[in-house]
Amino acid sequence: MKIYSWGNLLAGLAAAAAALWKLHGALTEWDAVHDMVWAGVFALLAVRALRAALDQEAYEQDRARQAARKRASRAMFGRWAPLMEWLGIILIWSALPLVYLRPGAWKLGLALLFGGMGYQLWLNVTLKRRMEEQESE
Repeated sequence: MKIYSWGNLLAGLAAAAAALWKLHGALTEWDAVHDMVWAGVFALLAVRALRAALDQEAYEQDRARQAARKRASRAMFGRWAPLMEWLGIILIWSALPLVYLRPGAWKLGLALLFGGMGYQLWLNVTLKRRMEEQESE
């Protein structure tokens, strides 16, 4: 068996381990529907990553999708594309330490959390549309 992407392989194994961990949590607790949902999410991520790591055709499709996303991002944001791709994640992750260090700033933390999630949603939808436009040209 040939490994086409070590990064995808490691990500897939980590997602599989997280799925098993959440499944264990769901089976040992009485009311753990949320653990079952997370186990399903992690299992889907694991399957996708392991397929891209071990199947040449899936690996090539994944690389083509990444290249198309990078082209669309560069077309939209120019040299600021790497920062704009990570901005939503930065906002989301900055909410946690803010609320932990300053509990009185929970409203700002919620604004950062939902602002980052909204930005990521907008970015993904916009980049998907741009990628479809570039494919049709």
